[in-house]
Amino acid sequence: MIYKDALVNEKNSFDSIAEIQKTALSQFQKIGIPTTKHEEWKFTNLSKLFNSEYSKINPKELKNNSNLDGFEQYKVILQNGVLDVNRSTIITDNQLEISDLSEKLKDSDFVKNVFNKLLSDSNESMINLNTGLLNGGVYIKIKKSKSVEKPIVIEQLIDANSVNSVSYSRIIIECEENSEATIVVSNQSYGSLATLINTVGEISVAKKARLKLNILQNDGENASQINNINIVQQKESVVDAVTISLNGDLVRNNLNMILDDEHIESNFSSIYLLNGKTHVDNHTVADHKFPHCNSNELYKGIIDERARGVFNGKIFVRKDAQKTNAFQANNNILLSDDAIINTKPQLEIWADDVKCSHGCTIGQMDKEALFYLKSRGIGEQKAKALLLESFVMEVVEKIDLKEIKDYVSELISERFGVDKG
Repeated sequence: MIYKDALVNEKNSFDSIAEIQKTALSQFQKIGIPTTKHEEWKFTNLSKLFNSEYSKINPKELKNNSNLDGFEQYKVILQNGVLDVNRSTIITDNQLEISDLSEKLKDSDFVKNVFNKLLSDSNESMINLNTGLLNGGVYIKIKKSKSVEKPIVIEQLIDANSVNSVSYSRIIIECEENSEATIVVSNQSYGSLATLINTVGEISVAKKARLKLNILQNDGENASQINNINIVQQKESVVDAVTISLNGDLVRNNLNMILDDEHIESNFSSIYLLNGKTHVDNHTVADHKFPHCNSNELYKGIIDERARGVFNGKIFVRKDAQKTNAFQANNNILLSDDAIINTKPQLEIWADDVKCSHGCTIGQMDKEALFYLKSRGIGEQKAKALLLESFVMEVVEKIDLKEIKDYVSELISERFGVDKG
């Protein structure tokens, strides 16, 4: 039975949210799986995923990414969407809480006041599917006026050794007033069969809080991801989000920033370096609702072979959001005749005292710069690699955590064949 037909027979996972899950599945079935006839999915075809067979299987211990282990951290391991409590940092103190979402869902107050709070009105079918078929996840709270010095590293592992596997995980993060933290999220599949990770992030950032979020996507050629991350910011908060997309089959990133008070700063950046048949679709929203807020968005892509990139960035400036500064840029380099980029920057402005700009570029490698490097005795292959690397390093430099910055830089150098010796 293909997966889209099996969905209607899936069972709710948690008694405490049975009604929420029932409503979400009903909404999903009403909307259906998005097709390319839907404007928001115009360039991303999910039929290959949902016409395959997938199974939700019990988690077993999978090796996590050793490259993310070599520094002090709070570790969170999700296996097939379920928290591995034995290998994760489970903690509740005056600074930080990291808890198994499955356990938190037993608390009726948590279900009422926290779970699905940012998504209750969502008509996004993949969010409703996640809610309806939830495996588990993690709840993280950065407590008031606390600065968490060690980063929190979330690794989502999925097993595809024996069957095509699917998981539905939820990451809920609450940054209380005047708190600060760095969080890293990475996915990794194991085995040669297909995987699909459908993840939803609910992130609230309170007054004067600061969150640094790094998302790493460097998985196998049969690994697909659908990520819906919703961030709501309160007064004088700052969010710095960096997404690095290097490998995978089909990756869809929906990143929604809601600037829900005054004097907020939202910075989101990404690089996507695509080859083979990898397909990465980035949809972003910066929703300015109040005055005196800033959003800065920079997405850069290098696309080779038969890969495809999609960028759809929206900036909304509501009627009352005077004195808004909102900037958006999407720059792309195509390295082959078969590489494709579809880009659509958008501005919708209802206020009149604002500074907003958006734009995109699509081109090939700078021939003059290449000629200059070759004239200085640098071989053509190395010259190309150096130019490509320099094109994306502007985004890499936005990663604040040195260990992650170094790891990403190494992956990029390997991709382009740059010798650091």
